[in-house]
Amino acid sequence: MLRSLSICAVFLIHGAISYECEKSAETCETSLLISHRLTMMHKKVAVYSAEGRLYKYDVTNINESNPIPINDVITADGWEDSRLVVVANGTLPGPPIIVYENQTIIVHVTNHLKSEEVTIHWHRITQKRSPYMDGVPFLTQRPISPGQTFVYKFVASHKGTYWYHSHVGAQRAKGLIVRERTSLEMKEHIMTIQE
Repeated sequence: MLRSLSICAVFLIHGAISYECEKSAETCETSLLISHRLTMMHKKVAVYSAEGRLYKYDVTNINESNPIPINDVITADGWEDSRLVVVANGTLPGPPIIVYENQTIIVHVTNHLKSEEVTIHWHRITQKRSPYMDGVPFLTQRPISPGQTFVYKFVASHKGTYWYHSHVGAQRAKGLIVRERTSLEMKEHIMTIQE
């Protein structure tokens, strides 16, 4: 669900829907839905890797079958056994959120995890006038319980590439990009490096 007070572009980067605010907007508003998904699954069917592509688990002859698009599968943590992972908007890593310097960011975070709380910490984002938006459970906010929504609102005051993550358990690794309000001089590529 994308809710916006400004004109936002919605585009796909490696399977994750990304949100980019209009440069001239004062406020950028979007949503993150935190939930669980299984790795190495496509439409509730297990997949496996062969010759650099993914196929349904019951395929015996890859030459007679169409590969599964890799962007439709969470390939984290190996290929043999499915594993439950925490995702934002159905993807791992979660979607990049691209805003511009001094824009006010409003992010509605809804927790659809069955039995885990969640918070979102905007790593290295200065929370000068909004310390209660820092996402540290029981220090700056109460964790978001299952089925609940919390609205984060703060100003992106410094350009840079940041990451957002939960401070609850092992939930982490999403991206926030704050750009200058000038045109890019070269083509931009967003990469996520994981262990």
